Amino acid sequence: MPQTDNGVARTVAAGFTALLVAFGVAYGFGVFLPAIAAEFQSGAGQTAGLFSATAFVFFCLGALTGPLAERHGVRPLLIAAALLLALGLFGTSIAPNLLAAYLTYGVGTGLGVGCVLVPVVGHVGAIAPPPRRALAVGLVVTGIGLGTVFGAPLAQWLIGTLGWRTAQQLLAVVVLVTLLACSVLVVERPATSGRDRPRYPREHIRSARFGWLWASTVLASTVLYTPFAVLPTQAATLGISPAIAASLIGLIGLVSVVGRLVIARVRRPQTLLITHTAAVAAAAVATLLWAHASSVSGLAAFVVLFGLGYGAFIALLPLVLAALFATDRLSSLLGLQYVASGVGAVLGPTGTGLIAEHTGTWTPALWGLVAVGVAACLVLLVTVRLARPQLPASGHHNLQEVP
Repeated sequence: MPQTDNGVARTVAAGFTALLVAFGVAYGFGVFLPAIAAEFQSGAGQTAGLFSATAFVFFCLGALTGPLAERHGVRPLLIAAALLLALGLFGTSIAPNLLAAYLTYGVGTGLGVGCVLVPVVGHVGAIAPPPRRALAVGLVVTGIGLGTVFGAPLAQWLIGTLGWRTAQQLLAVVVLVTLLACSVLVVERPATSGRDRPRYPREHIRSARFGWLWASTVLASTVLYTPFAVLPTQAATLGISPAIAASLIGLIGLVSVVGRLVIARVRRPQTLLITHTAAVAAAAVATLLWAHASSVSGLAAFVVLFGLGYGAFIALLPLVLAALFATDRLSSLLGLQYVASGVGAVLGPTGTGLIAEHTGTWTPALWGLVAVGVAACLVLLVTVRLARPQLPASGHHNLQEVP
């Protein structure tokens, strides 16, 4: 059942902080990429692939950590995240080559973030009272956006001051201490066992609605996670300094906070689905601006529109799942949807980097992302059409209290 207001508030605060730290590290990687590429003498596709490997691991791990959180609680996973993230960052700081960096950052950091994302978001969505669920989820995932705001500029400053290896070691200490503190603060819900534990949601997974939504998430994520890995490198080809490029990444996170908080007022299930589609459309249009940008002002226009769409998409996905299906296995369903995000996070940055490396220009790759974004919108429209007969015109659907 939902917790008391005090318990929900503590959990939202802990989840917000955990996501801020974890994604500050994950999305700040694009700032480390040029320094790593220079030291290991690797191309844009190879180093962008390092971000893709990390994102693939932390998104796909949600299919495992979601059910684990439902069975054993969020606290053990936050402790595991603290240890894995710290080890991943420290291991990357002493990596002798790109392959070692793939193993330490891609796997270690990916596992750490994976122990935070789905358990925290799914847990908050499950324990928050239905009338305040959108607000609670919106607040907790704001940590992802603010992590991007502070993570990239902080990483750039640390690299310039200490070098990229020492910067990763310092971040390892900060992450370890902060996530351990969050594990103490979070409030668990009563565990279920035996006959009382909800069954694995096979009937939902096999439905056409879930399949179409999963496909749309793959396509949308291909667009949404690419700038975090390649924008600093692409901006450098326009003569833009690393510090300004890092600020642009931070601006994506700042604007995304607005998108996440605006959707907190969306109540009607059908409106959730339409707004979800509009968020992807905004990102696709923004990417079109990116393809034509040739200056800081052009990239800033891209970043503002993209950040709004990105922030709304991240906050809406768990709410769409709750509206279409049920909240008692929200972590499990969200974990499976995030596998789709992991696939997209591999295809987008790696494919974009390789196309740019092969053609010698970023324009064809960015136009390809625009086409993928349009395809994502079309698939979401099919999802909306399939879901419409089963949703009420207003009110909460399947937003009942968790048994």
